[in-house]
Amino acid sequence: MEDLQKRLAALEQGTEDRHLEVLGGHLGDARREEQSGTEWPAERIRQTFVDFFINHPSLPHVEYKSCPVVPLDDPTLLFINAGMNQYKPIFLGQVDPSHPMSKLTRAVNSQKCIRAGGKHNDLDDVGKDVYHHTFFEMLGNWSFGNYFKAETIDLSWTLLTKVYGLEPERLYVTYFGGDDKQGLPSDEETKQLWLKHVPESRLLPFGCKDNFWEMGDQGPCGPCTEIHYDRIGGRDAASRVNADVPDVIEIWNNVFIQFNREPDSSLVVLPSQHVDTGMGFERLASILQGKTSNYDTDVFVPLFASIQALCGTTEPYTGKLGDEDPTLKDMAYRVVADHIRTLTVAISDGAAPSSDGRGYVLRRILRRAVIEVILDEEESFGRTLSKGLDRFKKIAAALKGEKKTVVPGEDAFFLYDSMGFPLDLTQLMAEEQGLVVDVAGYDLAMKVQRENSGKKVGVAGIRPLVLESAETAYLTGHQIAPTTDDAKYIQQHVTASVVAIFTTTATASTFVQSTTAHEHAAIGVILDTTSFYAQSGGQIYDTGVIKNGTTHFNVHAAESYAGFVLHVGPLTKGTLHVGDVVQVEVDYQRRNKVAPNHTMTHILNFALRRVLGTIVDQRGSLVDDARLRFDFTSNKPLKPDQIAAVETICKDVISQELPVYVESAPQAHAKRIQGLRAVFGETYPDQVRVVSIGAAIPSVRHLMLADPENAAWKQFSVEFCGGTHLTNTKEAVSFALFEEGAVAKGIRRISAYTGDAAKQADARADDLEKHLDDLAKLPVVDIVTSVAAFRPVLDTALISLPRKEALKHQLNNLIDKIKAWQKDEAAARAAAGVAHVQTLVAAAKANGDEFIVLSLDVGAEAKLGRELLDAAVQVHPDGSFFIFSVDADRTKTAGFAQVSAKHHAAKGLDAKSWVNTAMASLGGKGGGKDPLTATGQAKTVQGLDDAIAAAKAFVH
Repeated sequence: MEDLQKRLAALEQGTEDRHLEVLGGHLGDARREEQSGTEWPAERIRQTFVDFFINHPSLPHVEYKSCPVVPLDDPTLLFINAGMNQYKPIFLGQVDPSHPMSKLTRAVNSQKCIRAGGKHNDLDDVGKDVYHHTFFEMLGNWSFGNYFKAETIDLSWTLLTKVYGLEPERLYVTYFGGDDKQGLPSDEETKQLWLKHVPESRLLPFGCKDNFWEMGDQGPCGPCTEIHYDRIGGRDAASRVNADVPDVIEIWNNVFIQFNREPDSSLVVLPSQHVDTGMGFERLASILQGKTSNYDTDVFVPLFASIQALCGTTEPYTGKLGDEDPTLKDMAYRVVADHIRTLTVAISDGAAPSSDGRGYVLRRILRRAVIEVILDEEESFGRTLSKGLDRFKKIAAALKGEKKTVVPGEDAFFLYDSMGFPLDLTQLMAEEQGLVVDVAGYDLAMKVQRENSGKKVGVAGIRPLVLESAETAYLTGHQIAPTTDDAKYIQQHVTASVVAIFTTTATASTFVQSTTAHEHAAIGVILDTTSFYAQSGGQIYDTGVIKNGTTHFNVHAAESYAGFVLHVGPLTKGTLHVGDVVQVEVDYQRRNKVAPNHTMTHILNFALRRVLGTIVDQRGSLVDDARLRFDFTSNKPLKPDQIAAVETICKDVISQELPVYVESAPQAHAKRIQGLRAVFGETYPDQVRVVSIGAAIPSVRHLMLADPENAAWKQFSVEFCGGTHLTNTKEAVSFALFEEGAVAKGIRRISAYTGDAAKQADARADDLEKHLDDLAKLPVVDIVTSVAAFRPVLDTALISLPRKEALKHQLNNLIDKIKAWQKDEAAARAAAGVAHVQTLVAAAKANGDEFIVLSLDVGAEAKLGRELLDAAVQVHPDGSFFIFSVDADRTKTAGFAQVSAKHHAAKGLDAKSWVNTAMASLGGKGGGKDPLTATGQAKTVQGLDDAIAAAKAFVH
C-alpha cells in the first residue's frame, strides 16, 4: 500500500478536490479491504487526522500541541474538558501579541480531556455503556477569525467520507433549530450548507441542549452541528439520533463560536467568529476498526489484559452490558480501565486527588509518584469514609424515623464539602436505604458556595475594570495599537500619550474621551508607551503616578489585556483627556523591594531541586514588595534539615555575589539549555527572556546560548522569565525562609523574606536567642514562668524556620532542665511530706484519735497522695485519714481519703462521700470506685479552712 506521505504529495498536482480524492481514495479502499480493522490502529487514526489539516493545500493548519489536563490559569475549569479550552484567550480577545497563540489563524491537535465534574460530567455513565469515558482524546481543528461554516462543513465531510472512507449513507447531521426563550433563531445557513452533502431526511434540527455548545456557566459559546454515525446501516436511523443508544453515536461536533456567555447569563456577540470542532478519538477508532464498542479497540484491549493479569482472575473481559453482565465483571473492567487512564494522565499533568509521552512507558520516577499519590489518597479517603458513613447513617435513621424518603440537598452537600463524598456515592448509599437525594437542593447549595467563594472585594456596586473581548475589539477597531512596554526594564520616567480612558459603573463599562477628578471611584488609562510593569508571571504590578501639569492620576495597579496595559486607579486632580501627553512615573523604591524577591524566587526554585530532586515542579508564585511565595509539587512536608539546606543554598548564592544575566533568545534554541526551568503547562513566546544567575548567557561570549546542551549549566539557576530582577545577588542582602506548608493535595508553599525584611527577621531571631541565653544563666527556680510564656512567642514569630528550629531545640533543653528540677523538687517534697505525715499520725494515734484530718503543702499529684496515705496506714493501720495537700504555686488543692475496713463496716464510712463533702467548700469534687479510698481535686486554695472543718465534721 502506498505510503501516506507519497499520497499527500499527490495533493500538489491537479485541483484541490482531486487532491483530496487521491488521499481519501487510497485510505478508503484500505478501509473496505481490511474489515478486520487492523488497517486503522489508533496511532494511525490520530496521525491521519492531524496530517489531513496541516497538509491541506488551501487551508493548512498549525499543529498546536495538547495542553495539560490541569488548567494553568483558568479558575472556571476543574479540568480541561474540550479541545478549545486552551484557546479561550483568543475567543475572548485577550491573548498577548507576544504569545505564540496570537499568530494562530488555523490549528489542529489531539487534546487530552477529562470530563469528571462540573457542567460536562461523564463519570456516571462510565462502565454502563461502551462509549463514555472520563478521560478521552479530542481530535479537533480550529479557525480563529479565518474560515467559518462553509469550509468547516466541507472539511469534515471530506475527511470522514474520502479519507477515512466512512459510508455517507450511515452519517446523520444535526443543526441548531433555534430557541425562542433566548431569542435565538434557527441556524438556516448551516442547514443549507449541509444539504450539499446529505439529504434532508438525514439533516435534523435540535435545541440548545444538543446543538448549542457552551464550555461552562460562562465563556465562549455558539450553535453547533453534530455528525452521527449509524453502526448498523442500511436503514432509516433518524429517530435514533440523540436517543442515547449505542448503535447511533455522535462522532464529530463542529461549533461555530459567535457569542460569550456573561456572568449574568446574557449572550454577547464576539468580535470575531471562530470555529471549534471536536471528534472523539476513541469512538472514531471503534468505527474504523469495525468494533461496536470503544472498549474493544486497541486503545483498551491491552489495558484489559494487564488488569486481568494483575488481578489474577481467569475471567477475561467479554464486553457484556446490563442483564448480560449480572456479576458486573465487564462493567468493572471498563470502569477500572477508564479510571486508570484518567488518574494517570491527571496526576502526570500535575493534579492530585482532593481533587507526556505515548504508550506504556513513563519515566520511572513519574510512575512511582503516581503510585504514591494514589495510595496516599486511598489511605486519606479511608479515614474520611468512616466518618462520612457514620454521618450518613444518622441522616438516614432520622429520615426513616420521620417517615421521610428524601435526603435533603444540604445534607448531601455537607457530605461532599466536609467529608469528600461525591454526589453519586451519596446517591448510591441512599438507594441502598430506599431513599433518594434532593439533587436540586444539592446543586443550589453548591451554587451558593461558589457564589460566596467567588465574590471579589472591590468598590461597592462597581463593575471591575477589566478589558474583555468587546473592549479589546473596540481598541483594535479604532486603530489603537497595543502598549509598548519595553521601558519597564529601564528605571527611568517616560513621556507617553493617553490613547484611551476606560470607566465603569454598576451596569456598564465604556470608553470616554475625558474625565475629571473624582468623577469615578477608579478609571483605567491606556498609554501608547509605559514604564509600568503589568502584573504577570507571578510578579505584582508596579504602582506610581501619571501626571500632566495639575492633573494627577494615582496608579494603584497595572494589568495587561491582549497587549493593552490598563493603568488603574483614582484621578485625584484635574482633568484627563485622550491625546494628553503625560509624564509616567513608576514608584521605583517599591519596585526595588520587588526585584530581590523575584530573583530569589528563582534561586529558591533552584535550591528546592538541589535538595529534593528534579521531580520538583513549580506550581505558582507571587512576588510583591513584602515577601515572596513559591508553590511547588511535593507529597510530603519538608523535613527540618531539608528546609535548612534550602535556606543555606539561597544565603550562599547571595554571599557569592553572583551576577544576574538577562538575554532575549529564540525559544526553540533557549529551551535546549541544560537545567532550564519553566512553569509546567505554561506557553512561552517565540522570543523569550532567559534569566541566568551566575552563568553568562550572551552567545557572543560563546557561553550558554552557544553551547546550550553543556551539562555545566545544571549548576546554575536558569529560567524563562519576563519579570524585573536584580543585577547581582548581593543586592538581595539576606534571605529568611519563614513558612512552609500545604496549600492543596500534593502542592506545598514556601514563603520568604529578602532585603530589609529578612534582616529584620534575623534581628528578631537574634533577640529571641539572646533572651533564651539570658534565661539559661539564671537559677531554674527563677525561669519557670518565663520559659512557659516564651513558647507561644516563639511559635508565632516571623523568623527563619531553621533559626526557629534551633531556638525550639534550645528552649526544649531549658524545659528539660526545668522538668528535671521539678522532678527533684517533687521527690524532695514527697519525702518530706511522708515523714511529716508519719510524725503527725503517730502523735494522733498516741492521743487515741482514729479519724485524722491533715493539711500539707507538698503537692497535689495523685501519686503523691497514695504515698502519703500509705505512710499514714503504716503508722496507724486502724485509722481513717483525710489529707489535704496544696501544690507549689498554691493554685490547686488535692484531697486524699483512706477509710479503714473497721470504720467502713461499723459506721458505713465511705471514702467518696467523705471527699465530695470536704471538697465542696473548695468548689471541687472527687471520685473512686473503692469505698475505702478516694481522691478529689479543686482549682483553688480559697476555702481550705472550711474544707478541713467539713472533713472533720463528716466523721465526728
